[in-house]
Parts: sequence; C-alpha cells; structure tokens
Amino acid sequence: MLADVEYILTIQGQVIHSERVEQIPLHAETDGTTTLSHHPHVALEEGKNYTGIVRVYLYRQGIPEYYLTSSSSFTARNDAEITEVFGDGIGSSATIKSKSMVPLNARIVFTLKQGEKIIETKEIAAPAVMSNDKEKTVNILWNNNLNEGTYLVSVLLEGKDITVNHDKIFTVEKKTFVTNITSQPGNSNRSSPGFTLISAILAVFILVLIYRRRS
Repeated sequence: MLADVEYILTIQGQVIHSERVEQIPLHAETDGTTTLSHHPHVALEEGKNYTGIVRVYLYRQGIPEYYLTSSSSFTARNDAEITEVFGDGIGSSATIKSKSMVPLNARIVFTLKQGEKIIETKEIAAPAVMSNDKEKTVNILWNNNLNEGTYLVSVLLEGKDITVNHDKIFTVEKKTFVTNITSQPGNSNRSSPGFTLISAILAVFILVLIYRRRS
C-alpha cells in the first residue's frame, strides 16, 4: 500500500510550514503499525504554542481509498545535550547537540576542581544551534597552565527549561624539558659564517689603508 502524507505546522491558526511527501510505501511492523517521522526546518520560538497536523491519503492500486488526519499541540522548549567534554593542562572543551528547533539560548559554565577545591570557573554563551544543525564544540583556556596532577572539569549547560551537567576527569602529566646543545667539545674556535664574512671585509679594508699610506 502507498500513501501521501502532508505535514502542516501552525501557530494561532496560521500555517508556517507545509510539506507533502508522496508515494510512501507502508510496511506494517510487528504490532500492525507503521511509524513515519518528519522534522520541519523551521525555527520555533521559546514558549510559543504550536499545532502539528498530519493528513494521510491512502491508495490501493493507484486509486484513493480513504483519508486520515491527526493533530497535536505542543509548546516549543529549549532542549540540548552535552555529548562530549575534554580537558587538559591548557583548557577545556564541550560539544553541544540541540534536540529542539528552538535556537539554543543558554550558558555554559566550566568548573575546574582538584579534589574538593575549586581552582577556576569560566562562563561562556552556548552556541545558538537547532536540531537540524551539526554538533558544535566550544573551547576555553585556563588562566594558567595546570601543574602535574589529577583534575575534574564539570560542565554545566543551563538555560530556561534546561539544565544538563557533564563531568570529566583528566590527568596532567609531569612536564619535560628538552635542551638543545649547540656547541661541541673541541670546536670552540669555530666561527659562524657571519663573523667570517665580517673578518674578511675588515682584512681587505686594512690592506687598502696600508696600500694608500705607502703610496
């Protein structure tokens, strides 16, 4: 069986999105139903009430058989998650994924701890992403590079109707320094090309002075 499905989104009776998908094959699942989904790429306003309408036109052998319609109302809300957190001795990052077509309006708070002690707190604005956007990563730098040890960075994503926390433990290894040796034993009299050139010029200059005095 085939079906045409029309998806309609309205606010206060006004249509803001309408899309019809035709010739969808319907394959009954184990419970006798078929699940269809649709995600309109329309930015919604936080706190506003919307109504979604679905109209299904069923066909059998190319002939319209019957028509179904269903509707549901909802309030648009912010919704997002932290999918990944990274921390090291220089700074930290958090990856944000939106689960709503409401542009994300929130703040991200990075709290750096060592044991029970809070070392530092950084706050930045969350990226204004929607569910049809890719994940976005934000980065911050610590005020100072961290010393060797184990730390915990706690990342809080906070906004209206949304509070998400994600903790990450990381270890800063002991710093190592590499010293480049530029001189070698027995070669202390070796001069650089620049000094060799200057010496040659001085030698020529002295020879010219001696020649002029003799003349």
